[in-house]
Amino acid sequence: MKRIIITSLIGIATLTTTPLILPLLTQRSYAQTSDSQAEKLEQLLKKGWQQTNDGKSLEAIKTFQKALAIAREIQDQEKEADAHFGLAKNYTNMGKVEEALRQYDQFLSPRQKLILMKLLQANEGESLETIERFQEALDSVRFYKALDDVKISPNIENQSYYLASFRYTYRNMPEEALNFYNQALIIYREFSDRDGEAKTLRGIGGAYSSLEKTQEALNFYNQALIIYRELSDHDGEAETLRDIGGFYSNLQKNQEALNFYNQALIIYREFSDRYGEAETLRDIGGFYSNLQKNQEALNFYNQALIIYRESRDRYGEAETLRDIGEVYVFLNQPQEVLKYYQQVLFIWQKLKFPFREANILRSIGAVYFFLNQPQEELKSYQQVLSIWQELEERSEQADTLNDIGRVYFRLNQPQEALKSYQQALSIWQELDDRSKEADTFKNIANVYNSIDELQEALKYYDQALSIRREIDDRPGEATDLYDIAGVYTGKRL
Repeated sequence: MKRIIITSLIGIATLTTTPLILPLLTQRSYAQTSDSQAEKLEQLLKKGWQQTNDGKSLEAIKTFQKALAIAREIQDQEKEADAHFGLAKNYTNMGKVEEALRQYDQFLSPRQKLILMKLLQANEGESLETIERFQEALDSVRFYKALDDVKISPNIENQSYYLASFRYTYRNMPEEALNFYNQALIIYREFSDRDGEAKTLRGIGGAYSSLEKTQEALNFYNQALIIYRELSDHDGEAETLRDIGGFYSNLQKNQEALNFYNQALIIYREFSDRYGEAETLRDIGGFYSNLQKNQEALNFYNQALIIYRESRDRYGEAETLRDIGEVYVFLNQPQEVLKYYQQVLFIWQKLKFPFREANILRSIGAVYFFLNQPQEELKSYQQVLSIWQELEERSEQADTLNDIGRVYFRLNQPQEALKSYQQALSIWQELDDRSKEADTFKNIANVYNSIDELQEALKYYDQALSIRREIDDRPGEATDLYDIAGVYTGKRL
C-alpha cells in the first residue's frame, strides 16, 4: 500500500485516518488529570467563545491558546479540537486566512479537509469568504455528520496535489498551481473520478486565465463543461459557465460573456438554486457595471439583493449592497452611496467581521470627503484606526493615520496633521516600507510648507527625494523636485 499523506492548506502534514473534529470526537483521554485542570480548561473555553461572540478576537485568541496548552497537557483531544476551532474562527474574523487554515489543519479529518479544499476551489479568489461560510456550517453538528458521509476518491494521495495547487493559486502563483493541478488530474483519471477530473480541469482553466493564456484557459474550461454535462451535474455545469462568462468579460468580449452568464442563470433557475441564481445575477450586474451601463447593473444587483434577503444570506446581502453603492459612485450620487455603505457597515458589525467593517468605514470616509463633510470624514477614519489598532495591523494603521493627517491638513490644523503623519512615518520606518515612508515625508513637508516653515519643508522634501532616488521611483522623484522648486519660488500647494 502507498503511504497516505495529505498536503495541508498551509504546509505538509501527515494525517491519521481517525477524524478529529469537535463535537464528534469520541476519543477520551485515559490519562489521569486533575479536576482543577479540567475545570480551568472548561472555563477558558467558555471565556474564549464569549469573547468570540463579543467580537473581541485578539482576547479570544489569547484565551484559546491557553486552553490549547492545557488540553494538550491533559490529553483531552475533544477540548483540543474545540480550542483549535476557536482559534480558526477568530483568525478568520480578523481576515488572517493563513493562520485560520493552519488551525483547521490541526483538527479536521481528511474528508473534512477535502470538503473545505473543494469549497475553496469552487470559489477561487474568495478564500476568506469561503472559510467564513464553512465555519457557519461547522457550527451545526448535523453538518459534521454530513461531511463525514461525503464520498471521496479511493486514493487520498490526490488530495495532496489538490491542496498544494490551492495554496499556490491563492498566493497568486498560477504556474506553481498548474504543476499540482496537472498531477491531480493524472490521478483522478487513473481512478476514473470524473467529478474530480472536471474540478481540476476548471482549476487549470482558471490558472491559465490568470496567466492570460486565453486559448488554453478556454480549452480546459470546455473540457470541464463536457464532463459536467455527461454527469448531469447541473451545479458544476453552471459554475463552469460562470467561469467562462468571467473569462470572456475579462477579454471584453461582451456578447460572449453575457451569453454564458445567461446560460448559467437558466440552469440555476431551472433547478431552483437560489444561491447560484443570486451569484450569477451579481456577475451580470458587475458585467454591466464594468461597461458603465449603470441602470442595467442596478437592475441585476437589486434582483440578487432580493434573493439574498429572502435566503437570509447576510454576507451576500452586504456584498451586493456594496456593489450597488459603487454604481452610485459612478452616477455621482454620494448620498445614495452613503445610504448603501451604511447598510453594509451595519451588517459587518452585526456579523463581527472587523476587517470588512474597517474597509467599509474607510469607504464611508471617502464619501464624506466628496460631500465636503470633514468632521464626519474624520470620525470615520478614527473608527477605522481604532479597529486596526485592536487587530494590531500596522500597515493599515499607518495608511489610516495618513488619511487622518490629510483631513486635519484640510481643516487647517497643522499640528494635528503633523502628529498623525509622524505616527504614520514611525510605522513605515518600522516596517521598512520605503515608498510609503517617502510619501509620508512629503506629506509632512507639505504641512511645513503651508505654514511657512520653509527650512523644515525642504528638510522633509529632501528626505522624500533621497528615498525616491534610492528605490528608483522616477515619477515620484519628479514631483518631489517640482515641490522643492515651488518652495524656492514661493509657490504654495
